[in-house]
Amino acid sequence: WTARRNSTIVEISCKTSSMTTNPTITLEDDSANALTSGVVCGTAGAFTGVTAGGAITKQESLRLDTTNTPAPTTGTQTLVCVVYTEDVPT
Repeated sequence: WTARRNSTIVEISCKTSSMTTNPTITLEDDSANALTSGVVCGTAGAFTGVTAGGAITKQESLRLDTTNTPAPTTGTQTLVCVVYTEDVPT
């Protein structure tokens, strides 16, 4: 995802199915500034608040990193959702 306007990332959710070991992910911007740490994906897909800053500038992208070794099985799916607000030009 690339921001079309200056934005603030508010929450992230990661939902999986058919995993024997769920991924643990972090969210960061293009410059490797951490926005979250250690979000564990799961079947419930609960939302986790962004723990640092959350500011994304116009045309900046988000990166998702996996910090462990997930163990998928056949038919595995992972869905990541991000809640954000945009700065609206005046």
